[in-house]
Amino acid sequence: MSTWGIIFPQADLFQKTEASLKNILGDSVNIETLIYICNEEEKTNINKISRKTVKIDSLNIYLAKHDNHVLGCAIVDEVKGRNQYFTFLVVSDIEGNIIDVDILIYRSSHGHEVQNENFRKQFRGKNISDKIQIGKDIHSISGATISSRSLTNGVNKIVNIFEIIKNRLHQLIKNK
Repeated sequence: MSTWGIIFPQADLFQKTEASLKNILGDSVNIETLIYICNEEEKTNINKISRKTVKIDSLNIYLAKHDNHVLGCAIVDEVKGRNQYFTFLVVSDIEGNIIDVDILIYRSSHGHEVQNENFRKQFRGKNISDKIQIGKDIHSISGATISSRSLTNGVNKIVNIFEIIKNRLHQLIKNK
């Protein structure tokens, strides 16, 4: 917060991301932000899975470390619910297996049930070899169908991004 009482959204988002990671992986983790610069092949592949052209040059990847060992990596993204976008976090191990999913900011008055533990826990342990689709291995929530589908598609996208960048990410972590 500045001296004028203005809250800067990015700082607020980082605080929510850090709090979520500590809640998921333990208070003793240290959070580092890695600005991952995508190469041309990665950009092309990320655009393919995004279903729309996005101008992406880099990703903010949050590394949760304890004793210099990476316990988890996280990417924050947004998807559109019924009326408004909401911000979520996918935490995975360095192999791309989902540890947890958390909703950081939910802006709509409908569909908020996707924040519930019972829905979010369906993603745990999933990875690139799983379908991660509503009706396949993820059950939607009655009354939050659009948000359920949007979050599921968003999580699937992040899992695919982790797969695309995994080899280079391993090298960057190893060389840090």
